[in-house]
Amino acid sequence: METSITGFQTETPPTYLNNTYEITSRIGYLIGVKKEIFENESSTLQQKCYNLLNEIKSARIIRNLCILRTVLFKRYKYINHEIYYNMKNLHTLPEYVPEGLLRDLSDDGMDVIHANWQLNQYIVFVSTEIKQRIADCRELFPLWINWDYIKELFIIPKIAENKQLKAVWGYYTNHLDRYPFQMFINWKAQDDGNILLNDEKFIKILYGIHGKVFYDTNKLKDASDYTKTSIYNYIQQGENLAIVVDCENADPYKLYSMLNNLDGDNLRKVSKIILYNDIHASTAWKLFNRFVNISVEHKMISRVKENKSLVDIQLAVGTCREYYENRIDSFILISSDSDYWGLIQEMPECRFLVMVEYEKCSGAIISAMKENGITYCYLDDFCSNNLEAIQAEALLIEMRAYFSEHQISVQELIQESVYNTRATMSDKELEQFKKRYLSKMRVVVENEMIRIEI
Repeated sequence: METSITGFQTETPPTYLNNTYEITSRIGYLIGVKKEIFENESSTLQQKCYNLLNEIKSARIIRNLCILRTVLFKRYKYINHEIYYNMKNLHTLPEYVPEGLLRDLSDDGMDVIHANWQLNQYIVFVSTEIKQRIADCRELFPLWINWDYIKELFIIPKIAENKQLKAVWGYYTNHLDRYPFQMFINWKAQDDGNILLNDEKFIKILYGIHGKVFYDTNKLKDASDYTKTSIYNYIQQGENLAIVVDCENADPYKLYSMLNNLDGDNLRKVSKIILYNDIHASTAWKLFNRFVNISVEHKMISRVKENKSLVDIQLAVGTCREYYENRIDSFILISSDSDYWGLIQEMPECRFLVMVEYEKCSGAIISAMKENGITYCYLDDFCSNNLEAIQAEALLIEMRAYFSEHQISVQELIQESVYNTRATMSDKELEQFKKRYLSKMRVVVENEMIRIEI
């Protein structure tokens, strides 16, 4: 028996994490998995992902081209016979090539039909279009996935060579059941079952093909239903609830992942997030309010002595004030610092849910919370595959700050250049020179260096 997240004595709860299906759903859409499979309640492929991608023209085109290529491969003998012996074309073979497929491609500006083409020409054409257009779908996948591995699934090397085309077609048709939902992708299929079962399985196989191991599995797993339900129950049982954050002892990205992976309706009772921040904490806290749908109060705590932070005392006092002045009776405390145990002990009339991080939280504080029935869970358990937007913006803020401190004066540059070259040009000529040549300056990133070319 041990203390559960709800604070009651119970049997040891399940601790396994949930699988995620974001990547597999996107791959499934692009390679042409049937819409009915996404709509099936027992399917792991997400219908919301299908609906999202179906609104993106570049994704629709790749999907329909992949479906067409699969149809041409699967029905190769029949279609080839009709084209070769009966002078048919793809749009006159609705029993093999769905009319709606060709129409959808045409509506998106993709005219497939060509007069007097043989089937191999169509396969080469479709494959070439996929190769040229797949890069348009790059932004559908997060930065943490190796894009080259994804791209290779769609591109058939040397497809214009008849020998290669026959080899690819032969392997595919002889191993149909090894391909995801029998849709063609460019790989030597192994007997791995459904590779689109979940993100973890897919990424493991994808990286394994290239002799690599994907280690950041936290991007492929989410907190268990038990953990989430317990958090929801805690929130619903409180009258007024706030989240208080010790920014020195919390990771902004893990907190963002937690909030992003919880159901928005269940979070509506949270009145606000209060950030108690220090100058030496992550600058990502500055933009936190732009990425969450809960009101954020950002308190930057000044230091009296440079080597002494006052965040912990300000958070403790602030929590007391929220209870007595604003009638907040339930707090979600985000910190792995054991100093707050005194706050929790001295305010038994308050409800606390403490969210900690595995590596930062001591075993002693975990034991104390278990023994005293204090609700807690781990921030690390929440899936972190959704961080690209907030991390990118945080990096850009730092880079903009850097460039603002390292500016080049155009006037000084011109004056020094005139002095070194001894050029004799009037002010009007120099102004025209700036307009004609400096307007063409461009930034080049090469060999990990940034330079300006004129």
